Amino acid sequence: MTKDVRSAIRLRIDRASVTLFAPCRPDGLPRPGDIRRAYCAQALYHAILICPRGMRLADLAGKVVEANVTETPGDPAWARPTDVGLWHTLIVVLGLLPGGVPEVFLTEVLMDGQRDQMRRADKPP
Repeated sequence: MTKDVRSAIRLRIDRASVTLFAPCRPDGLPRPGDIRRAYCAQALYHAILICPRGMRLADLAGKVVEANVTETPGDPAWARPTDVGLWHTLIVVLGLLPGGVPEVFLTEVLMDGQRDQMRRADKPP
């Protein structure tokens, strides 16, 4: 079950937010059979960021991308073991927007999304 996907947004991958993510798999590679790279946010944030084939999060720092943002229960393939099944903010990067003007920064998406012990009434449990 996934919440409704917001229409694609222009998202700046600010450098500060990049440091809050690490590859979901220890080897940093996509899971077997997947062509995308997945990154998990650090412990406070329940967020997963997916980059399309050929893109790495570190390479997107400071750039504007087109992305979909939604919320979904933590998948065992992506979420930290302690967070499987908990609601996560899911950010799916669709592609680069050279010269694009951002609507929002990744840091803002994280601050407004799912976090430990900071559930808001208008968010899923």
